Amino acid sequence: MATISITRDNTGQLVGLGEKNAKAYAKCRQQIKDLEPGEVYCLSVWFSRNPKLHGLHMAMLAQVFDQQEQFDDFEQFRMWAQVGAGHCVFVPGPGGKMCAIPKSIAWAKLDDADFQAHHEAVKAFLRSLRATRFLWPDLDDVAAGEAMAAILDGFER
Repeated sequence: MATISITRDNTGQLVGLGEKNAKAYAKCRQQIKDLEPGEVYCLSVWFSRNPKLHGLHMAMLAQVFDQQEQFDDFEQFRMWAQVGAGHCVFVPGPGGKMCAIPKSIAWAKLDDADFQAHHEAVKAFLRSLRATRFLWPDLDDVAAGEAMAAILDGFER
């Protein structure tokens, strides 16, 4: 799959960024222009990540981590939240039993739309009984849910 970086030049025109991208962008534009009726041209689009949302997401996780009772390591907590939100793959473990491995949330792996969906899925997981019961095992379900709500409500957009 080709990646084409485009920018707006000082005349306001969209152009490829550098010679290689300029050629690729010109080829893409020509192929679209030459489409016959009924022909299909597919584009994959990458939406730049919003650094503010990334910061909000990490601050949210940090607040939950600081108030929970199960994890001593932030990275382990973060991976647990990712798996709970379904952002993982399942592979056979050493004994053949399936194990969840969290997928990367690196900037190059998730664009803005995918990261927004991930952020919402993590919030939904953290609000679940499964998560609150695990994070605060000595609290009843209502108190644990209220504790999580008190944290997460401050991170609603």
